[in-house]
This record gives sequence, C-alpha cells and structure tokens, in this order.
Amino acid sequence: MAGDYWLRLFRKRYKEELSLRKPEATSLARSSAFNKHTVELTFNNYKKVSQCPSDLQAANIWNIDETGLSTVHVPPKILAPIGVKQVGSMTSAERGATVTMIAACNAGGGFIPPMLIFPRVNFKDFMIYGAPEGTVGAASPSGWSNDATFVMFMEHFIKFTRPSKERPVIVLMDNHESHISVTAIRLAKENGVILVTLHPHTSNKMQPLDKSVFGPFKTYFNQAANEKLMTPGHIGKPLTIYDIAELVGKAFPIAFTPINIANGFKATGFHPLNENIFSDADFLAANFSDRPLPQEMSTQPDRLLPEESFAQADSLLQEPPVQTDHLLPQESCAQTGNQSTQELAQESSDQAEKSLLNISKTPQKLEPCSSKLITPEIIRPHPKVAPRKGTHKGRPKGKSRILTDTPEKNAIEALKKVKKVGLNP
Repeated sequence: MAGDYWLRLFRKRYKEELSLRKPEATSLARSSAFNKHTVELTFNNYKKVSQCPSDLQAANIWNIDETGLSTVHVPPKILAPIGVKQVGSMTSAERGATVTMIAACNAGGGFIPPMLIFPRVNFKDFMIYGAPEGTVGAASPSGWSNDATFVMFMEHFIKFTRPSKERPVIVLMDNHESHISVTAIRLAKENGVILVTLHPHTSNKMQPLDKSVFGPFKTYFNQAANEKLMTPGHIGKPLTIYDIAELVGKAFPIAFTPINIANGFKATGFHPLNENIFSDADFLAANFSDRPLPQEMSTQPDRLLPEESFAQADSLLQEPPVQTDHLLPQESCAQTGNQSTQELAQESSDQAEKSLLNISKTPQKLEPCSSKLITPEIIRPHPKVAPRKGTHKGRPKGKSRILTDTPEKNAIEALKKVKKVGLNP
C-alpha cells in the first residue's frame, strides 16, 4: 500500500500541476442536487423565457440574491514571527447579530442599490446612514428576508429598472420561501418581470452573485470592519448593526464592478448562453447518491446498484467458450482418434506457416476495441447513500420553474390558500 514516502514523491513529481488545497465545505444536499438533469431543467426554463422577447439584451437579464452580514467579522491575515502557532485578532464578540442584504445585478455589469434588513421590529432611517446612495431599509424580527420585505424589494427593483410588458426583464433567483410570494409574483407579472428560479441546492454553482461578486464583497466588508475596530476613538467598542450600513458603503462599490458581475454570468453560462459550461468533473459529487432519476437518465452505467455492477462485472469477466478449431496439436489429437499424432501436428504447423505468410504479404486492419469496458466503478462500486427524506413542513419538492407563468402562479396561489385555511380553520 502506498505510504507517506510515496505521497511525498508523488507531490514532488507533480508539484507544477497539483497543490494541496483546503476544500470548501459542501453539504450532501448540494452535492447530490447538482447533476446534469437539474442543470438541464434550469437552462430549459431560461431558454424558454429568453426567446420570447426578440430584443432581449444583457442589461435585461438580472440576478437577485441575499447574503448575511454579521457584526462579528472574519479578521484578515496578518504578519507574525516564524514559529508562532497561535495568533489572535480582535473581533466584536463571540456571536453577533446578522443583517441581510438583498442585491441585484444584470449581465451587462449594472446593479441597483441594495436593500438592508435589520433584526428589529421597526425600521428607522438612521439605520442606513453611510450606505450606498439609494439604499432602502426594512426590519424583521429575525433579520432575514420574508414575504413582506421581498415585496418591498420588488417595488424597489421595478422603480430602478423600469420594466414593462413591452420591454420585459428576466430575473434569476433561488427557491427561498420568501421569493415564492403570491403578492410578489403578481407584482412582477403586472410590470413585465419574468421570475425564473434555479433548482434547489444549486445556487453555489449557478448563481452569478454567489459565483463572482459576494466573495470579493465579503472580503472587502471584513477589511472595512477590521479598519473600523482599529480606528482611534473606536478601539474597544464592538460593532453593532448600526455600523453595518457604513461598512457596506465602503465595500459595495469596490466589489460590485462591471467586470465581476459580467464574469459571474459568464461562469454560470447564462450570458453568453453556454449550456455546456459545466464538465463531467463538476458532476462527480452527484455519483455518491442513489436518488431516483427520470427515466431518460436511469440507464446510465454510473448509477448502477452494487448488485447490478457485480453481475455486469461477472458477465464481462467470464472466459469465452473454447473453440475446437483453435486447439493445440496435443488437444486435437486427444479428441480425434482416426489420425495419428504426428500427422495432426504436421498439418497444424503447415497451416500456421501459411497463415503467417499471408499476414506478412497483406496488411491487416486493426479491429476496433470492444465496447464493453471494465471500469473500477464496475469492479468495486463507490458506496452510495440512501435517498434523502422528503421536505419538511409539508412543502412540495422544489424545482426550477417560471413563477410568472400562469399555471405556476395559479398553483402557488392554490397552495397558499390551502395553508392559510389549515392555519386558520
């Protein structure tokens, strides 16, 4: 078995191609949900709505997403003496409060002012002091977005983008429960906003804001928070939710640049449209699950159960039946009693000599390789996890859909009415 010495030599041989990296924690739900089928569903819905308006431009393709901003920032890297193992940096507290920021940007590199949601019952105007010009604020007891705050953001979005039924815009967003609001969907449909949702648990790969904007924004936000704590007159004072707007005002213009925004849409394949933006290597993590797939995908060899894989391997590894016309001279003599051993041996050698002469005189064509390949997955399949349980709270299973389509809108309205009757009998 390969040991530490082999690993050191292996890394030394491929030091220009491989590096030791810290992996990003990815949940089981995201690993299993991001597969070819779910990506295809999302792109099909996107193509369906993008082909309706003939003059659709990059500035009319938008992405809306939320991110949480904590009063306990992540300290940046600092210089320390060699040999010192533990280096500390000051933060506000052990655990802090969270303020939600809702942002929107388009494939052309444009954006609108964000919305900040504070963990309070009532919103006050001074809470957004120092934020980018045009920023709106709201309050919710938890600090997270809900149906009411998302409706407010849709009004804010329509005010700045000015869509219409003659010049509609497409909005890509995730399946957060606050987005599936009947009031917000009606408001969007009346003003020419087409809402398209991504498949659940695929936003880390297919959300433009998550791909190239929120990462730099969090980095600049943490740097601004660190500078705030080191500012004379503020040393020793913890950050509060009323400092978040000022920090957003410093980090937002640096992170939300046209290049970062356009790269996010390009990396996810939405603009320019590229349905093959993700390779087979991106879907490898989905092979660990035995979740049922649609009929057209259920015949893939990498989805075989262990029993089926072993059966296929046994059938491929079976030896072919022995043919008597290719027997050795000794075996032929044992089966044939009418001819002597010397005659059969002489006849076999003559035939072999003639065949060799024919091969040397005429060029032979190579036969194509057999299509039945034996892979390590067939011999020893990777362990598969059982299918996950259904969604909680009785919610239907999520999927990528066009919320502003009339059938989808009617189905959501009917579901909301059923829930409302169940809560208030």
